[in-house]
Amino acid sequence: MSPRDLAQIGELCRNQGRVGDRLLFPKNWVNESWIEWGKSAYTDDPYGYGWFQHSLAGEPRYYGRGYGGQVLYVIPSLELTVVMRSDPYPTVAGLILSAPSIPID
Repeated sequence: MSPRDLAQIGELCRNQGRVGDRLLFPKNWVNESWIEWGKSAYTDDPYGYGWFQHSLAGEPRYYGRGYGGQVLYVIPSLELTVVMRSDPYPTVAGLILSAPSIPID
């Protein structure tokens, strides 16, 4: 998924399921997905339907994490959506860099 595609998902949720004048899914679905239903086993952050929750400088933020460091942040009160993407296997001059394999005896 491209950073642009991920940002579009964030914007769709930040705008309560709306794209322009079209409502793609019910507004209450977004609000319910941001309700705490459990806690992250790693950070103890509250967790909703696919979204972790935390505050940043007193502003509620919602975020999702993906493989290799991809993160999508949505901060509705600041009208802000942020995408961070990384590649767990970067290339340098055409070479694929990966974690070394460890032989198991």
